[in-house]
Amino acid sequence: MSESNEYLCPAELVALVEHANLSLDALRVFHALCFITDKHPFFKITSMSRPVQRSLDVLSRKLIACAFPRSTNDLRAIGPAMSELGDARLIESFQLGASARDLSFRFPRAVIEAYTSRPKNGQFAMIDTSMLSCVSSSAQLLFYTRVAMHAPANAPEFYIPGLDPGTSPWSKNRRRWIGAACKLSRVLPHGYLFCPEVDFASDAVIRMRVKISHDATTWFPGRLYHRVADKPPIAVFNGSSVALTRGEMRAREHWTRVQGPA
Repeated sequence: MSESNEYLCPAELVALVEHANLSLDALRVFHALCFITDKHPFFKITSMSRPVQRSLDVLSRKLIACAFPRSTNDLRAIGPAMSELGDARLIESFQLGASARDLSFRFPRAVIEAYTSRPKNGQFAMIDTSMLSCVSSSAQLLFYTRVAMHAPANAPEFYIPGLDPGTSPWSKNRRRWIGAACKLSRVLPHGYLFCPEVDFASDAVIRMRVKISHDATTWFPGRLYHRVADKPPIAVFNGSSVALTRGEMRAREHWTRVQGPA
């Protein structure tokens, strides 16, 4: 990771993107546009708002280099991704050059306000754009964004976004989020513990809390793993996952790392 590849993404912008339900390519392009805008030496995102409403010109090859794997030479992915961002109202005034070699766009008011809302002690994610080409699904990129925002804490944890027992239950989302965590645990030196929170009236999972452990975390014994859980938690590390039994939970009560007592 290099600071030259990073940009600061406020929590408000993270939430805005999560609610848009974007494809992987659209997520990649959005973060790349934010990064390019943030690093531009002569352009400020605030100039996209009223009364100026300036658009930013971007070379398509630079966008591809920032957002996609190195083997990507086809510019055709940009148009559909930008159109999807436009439909989600995350960009506006998008124009693609006749040869698709360049484009212009600007962010709408909601994005500008979320991007510039950096309250004192507010949460944010330092997005490393080199990760955009490492992931292979939208869930992986969304999971990475949450991890980037929370991992620096002493005892980091967050909730999986978008779950709803009625319309988007955990049972239908389990595979994509556990798969995303397995992928990230191979790329980053992290362990993840998925802890279901249950509606006692129906026994349905209403929220999924994810705890993160790594070399710098300071989980206390009994805080990472609990002796009692509503439903069996799922431990993810080194690219694999395991649903824990009650006996395994009791045995790990004093562990301070997902993958071991350390």
